[in-house]
This record gives sequence, structure tokens and C-alpha cells, in this order.
Amino acid sequence: MQNIAVIFGGKTVEHDISIITGLGIIKNLSLKFNIIPIYIDVNGEWWTGEHLKNSETFKTEPKGKQCFFAINKPELCVKTKFGHKKIHIDCAVIALHGGIYEGGAVQGLLDLAGVPYTSPDVLGSALCMDKALSKLAFTSLKVLTPKFIDFEKADCKNIEEKIVEKLKFPVIIKPARCGSSIGITKVETKDDLAKAIDNAFLFDTKVIAEEYLTDVRELNISVFKENGKIHISSIEEVKNNGNIYDFDDKYLDKQVERVVPANVNLKIMDKIIKYAVLVYKKFSLNGVVRFDFLLKDNDIYLNEINTVPGSLAFYLWREQGINFAQLLNINIKNSITEQTEKEKIRYSYKSNALACLDKIQTLEK
Repeated sequence: MQNIAVIFGGKTVEHDISIITGLGIIKNLSLKFNIIPIYIDVNGEWWTGEHLKNSETFKTEPKGKQCFFAINKPELCVKTKFGHKKIHIDCAVIALHGGIYEGGAVQGLLDLAGVPYTSPDVLGSALCMDKALSKLAFTSLKVLTPKFIDFEKADCKNIEEKIVEKLKFPVIIKPARCGSSIGITKVETKDDLAKAIDNAFLFDTKVIAEEYLTDVRELNISVFKENGKIHISSIEEVKNNGNIYDFDDKYLDKQVERVVPANVNLKIMDKIIKYAVLVYKKFSLNGVVRFDFLLKDNDIYLNEINTVPGSLAFYLWREQGINFAQLLNINIKNSITEQTEKEKIRYSYKSNALACLDKIQTLEK
């Protein structure tokens, strides 16, 4: 029986949503797997234990047995009274949302341990999490994205004037590496920019200002890869009524209307699929990824990419006859296959470079 780790939680503003995704994955994983829950608490501590499979556990901030991954071995080390128990991990399902947890740090840790995982790698995760960098990449691929500028605190001198000069109002001010619409403000005039910028800097050290496109339709699509073949989900439309959805709208207000499949013509559908597949391949992505598009006057804009969508966007795959359990099984199998291919790469190279070690000179103090 394969040991499948499900990693969720994290020291991130999306901590609670990650718990929902993690528990949903645990509930839907096949009984042929031995599930190892790994919960990262709000302080960044890592815990494991059977009780972490139960939603009742999270009515308070739970603990468990402390754990960490070994380096260069696909093993989870679990603290015991007598040292550490080592558990071989065949694959990790990443259910982490936001910040460094979704942005490549955990993927790098798993790479060092040699553990396969069901998400894009370090580069793809980091690139997609940074909205500014990903938008620059979209532009290089000739994929439309809303006009924007990005800045850090050191760049804030005269930033309001620069926004007025380069962008049309209304504009969206948001953290560059955050999710779930946290820290986002829609700004109608220059007078409201300072407050919105300060709010965004509460959640990141880098901020984006982008033009807010009016009279648009929000269209999302999900993509995953299996043995090199790209699979495409149905397209959904999120009815936004001309507003941006904040955290409460997305997760606490059940009035948000989602239409799957979306009512779009074949030309628009083909363009969305073309852009999603192009970016998925060029960014060397892996696992289930959701692409969020905006449709305005028959033009398609790629707004952002979510490398670990909530509940892995399983609802977008129903029309294809793929349920949550099947989606997980396919991606676990594919991740293990991808890891096998990685291990075939040659990492050593014989050279005489070390023969000159005795010639290294000590720097003068």
C-alpha cells in the first residue's frame, strides 16, 4: 500500500481555506492508499497524526506529533519518545494555498527529499504565485492580460502619480503574491490610492496596480497532464455583476453563481483552450492548474493562474466524467511517473577542477 502525504494549513492568510482543501482531498483519496496527514499550523510548525483527518479536530488549533522531511530520502521523520520514526512517502498531495507554501518553497523541500508531488515545480509555482512576473511572461507569449505596474515600498515615491499616468481608473490594488482576494481594493479615484496601497502592503512586500476591466465575463478553465497528454476541463463562468469578489464572497456567501459549462461560442472556447495549453506547456506546469480569464468585447485576457486551486477545481471535471477521487488518482500516478523520469537525469560530471585546490589564495585581511 502506497503512503500518500496530504500537506495543508500553513503560515498564510489562506490557512483556513487550505484546511478545507486538505480535508476534502483526504476524504476523497482511494482506500488503496495509506493517508498521512501533514498539518502546518499558523506558526509554521509541522504536525501529523490520525486525528488530523477529522474535521472536528480543527474547531480548535490542533497539535499532534511533530514531523519533518529527511533530506535526500523520501521519508517523513515523526518525533517519538525514543527519537524519530521514519515513514516512506510515495507521493505528496499539496493542498497549500498562498505565500511561500504555494509559491515553491514546499516544492523545493520535497525535491530535496526526493518525494513526488502533485503540483508544479519550484519555478512554475513561484512564477505563477508572483502575479507581476507571470503577467510579464503572458505578454512575452502574446497572451493579453490587463495593463499593470508593480512596485515595492522602495519604489513608492510618486507612485500615485505614476499610476494615474500609466493606468486608467478604476484600478485594482492588490498584493503581488497573495490569493483568495485578500488585500484587494478597487479604486475609483487617485484620492483613494494611498489607503489601498497601504492595505495591500499588509500582506506582501510587492504590490500590483492594474486596470479594472469593466463589462467583462469571468471564465475559468482547469488543466492537468497525464503521461504527457494535456487534459482540458469544462469552462465555468463566475457571475460577478460588475464587482470584484472578496474573501467572504468566495467562501462564505453561497449566492455566488457559477455556470458550468459556460455559455460561450466555439471561437472564444478555442482561444481560452489555446492560451491555457500554451501557458501550461511554456511554464512547464504539472498537476491540476486553474486559469482565470476575462472576456471583454470578444478579447480574452488571462488574469492569473492558480497552481493549487481550492479543492483542486474538481467540480470543473464533472462534465468529463472525472470525479474528485479519479482526479487525485490520476495526478498521484502521474507525479510518481514524473519523479521516475527526474531520477534518470545525470547529476554528476567528472572533472579535474579540484586538482587546483592547493592554488586557491587566501584573501588579504
